[in-house]
Parts: sequence; C-alpha cells; structure tokens
Amino acid sequence: MGDFRSLRDTSQGEGKRVSYRWNIPVEVHVKGRTHKGVEFEESAVTADVSATGMSILLTTLLEGEEDLDVTVLHEDFRSTAKVIEVITTGTGTYRTRVGFPPGVRYSREQAHVRFVYDYSLETWAGYIENGEYFDHKRRFVGNVEENKVVSPVTGKVTHTIKGDRVFSQSWQCVGHLV
Repeated sequence: MGDFRSLRDTSQGEGKRVSYRWNIPVEVHVKGRTHKGVEFEESAVTADVSATGMSILLTTLLEGEEDLDVTVLHEDFRSTAKVIEVITTGTGTYRTRVGFPPGVRYSREQAHVRFVYDYSLETWAGYIENGEYFDHKRRFVGNVEENKVVSPVTGKVTHTIKGDRVFSQSWQCVGHLV
C-alpha cells in the first residue's frame, strides 16, 4: 500500500509537521486485519487529528504496519491508512497513530461538529452541533443565532462568532472553529 510515514516535511528541516494536529475527539469507524490476520471492525474516537493522519483509541491491539480502512462518521471522509505507532494507554485501549496515503488530506470543512479550538492551550474549549453551543465539559451554553450564541435562560449573548473565531462577551478569543 505504500509508505505513509512521511508525516513530516523534511524540506523545511527535520521534524517539521506537514499539518497542524488538533487534540479533538472525532468519531470514526475502523476496519482491518491484525498482524495475525484476524479481521476486526470497531467504532472508536480519536485522541487527535491532522490533515495527514490521526490517533485513534482502539480496543484492538495492532503492532504497526497494518493497513486499515478509516471512515469519519457524520462527515464525508473515508480513506485507507497505515498504522505507524501503537501506545498502550493502560485502560484497555491503544492509542493507534495512523497515516493517510500521500495526496489524501482530511479536512474539518464538512464536519458535523465544529470544535472551538484554543491553539495556545492545544485543546478544544467548546463545540457547535446542530445550532447549539456546548462548553468543554459538554454543557449546553446556548443557541447559535446568526453569528451569536444566545442563552435560552437569560436571552443574552454569551459569545460572538466572527469568521472562524469565537469570542467571549469581553471580546477575548475563546478559540478557532475547526
């Protein structure tokens, strides 16, 4: 299937990332064979994603080099992927880093859930789903009305969306929509 390990762009110096990695949970469906040839299929969630690959929290132990089929649920993305690294989390799951083939890029443009990502903290601060805004603890904050998040309790604006950014009432940038 080819070598997908080229996740780093060496033209800009050793170890430079080709694309930014977001630490966000994205629902995926994975199919493949273990190193022993046993077929498996499971739904899982990512620990992080980038345009060139993702870390998926699987319950199936893989050893590396396996070829997989990865489908991002609720989005129009499906690709083959190669297992690059497997890390035991100690909780019965394995953080399985996969890389997509050269030329295949994952994009959050068509995502059903848009995360509000804080680049300085490298984590998500909230998300928007079906016209509703939730905080990082998955608590409902308010309804998205045009470019504003409005609390159904108080009727006041809690956040403003301008372009790909979300701002608090005091115009502090909470994060970027990804």
